[in-house]
Amino acid sequence: MSRRCTNSLSALASSFECPIDCWQGRPLARYAIINATTIKHYLKLSLLLAIQFIVMYGGANWFTDQRSDVHRIYFDWETRIPFVAPMVWVYASVSPLMLLPVFYLDVRQLNRLAQQMAMAMLIATLVFLVYPGTTGYEPSAGSSWAIEMIRWVDRPYNVFPSLHIALSAIIMFHLGVAFGMRGRIVLVIWMGALIASVILTHQHHLADVAGGLLLAYACWRLMPSACAASSR
Repeated sequence: MSRRCTNSLSALASSFECPIDCWQGRPLARYAIINATTIKHYLKLSLLLAIQFIVMYGGANWFTDQRSDVHRIYFDWETRIPFVAPMVWVYASVSPLMLLPVFYLDVRQLNRLAQQMAMAMLIATLVFLVYPGTTGYEPSAGSSWAIEMIRWVDRPYNVFPSLHIALSAIIMFHLGVAFGMRGRIVLVIWMGALIASVILTHQHHLADVAGGLLLAYACWRLMPSACAASSR
């Protein structure tokens, strides 16, 4: 009896050591076990990506601010889309989204995610510099402090493709591999809300969103996820 119990406990313990793609049948996701190594690696990658973002995105924004040859990449009717201030909180939900990978991805998958995000930022920055765009919305009266902070940090350039959408989509692609069906439905709804938020907070136009989704898909295909690569 004791040996059988010991064997059962050993089998249970070994199941928690499986890589994330071993888990099957979870209703929401196949949960990864967080450990100190994964957290440290996630923080290191986050720091490197943050530095890249500040240098590339901030540099492109500053450079375009000195130029006059910015382009219009939107239709006239888009400028009549109403401004919805509360959508800023949906817009800001990209921050908790960026925390989720540490709960569901292992070190190998985090590396691939970081590589895809770095590639997206590099490609987007080249587009920002070669063909800079801007938004066509009129300044909204009575904007919340959160909107004003976003506008203070983020000049109305670097719009096509939308990095907000591209980076969010890349993260969701990876989470979608780890999640079950219900989790994937949540991600689709969340992605739809993020798309609506960048439009309704007047941060982007429709072409920017389409460009961001296309960029995310291209990075995902050009540099497949660790899960997809291992299944081939």
